[in-house]
Amino acid sequence: MSENGVPVTVEDIEWVEEPVEGDFVIFDSGPLLSRTSVAIVGGGYLGEFKTDKGAETAIRAKAEADQFWPSVWYQDDHGGIQVRKFRYYPVGRKKR
Repeated sequence: MSENGVPVTVEDIEWVEEPVEGDFVIFDSGPLLSRTSVAIVGGGYLGEFKTDKGAETAIRAKAEADQFWPSVWYQDDHGGIQVRKFRYYPVGRKKR
């Protein structure tokens, strides 16, 4: 339901098709694209990591520190970008 009590439909939802300011973008980097980097849209670079898991851990830690959980995107080596399914959970807690 919307604020005025009217049911919300799919047509009412604003779909985001590209990253917005504050979103994380994961992309391959390093020699032969063997590493994973994370940038923040609108400025900022979280770093380059040896593994995807390292990048994901850094994203979770940054989000927890900022108390802001933006969308996470993946940009392939051809420039294509898509939203990435990403589960935020408290740092140090295991997935269930």
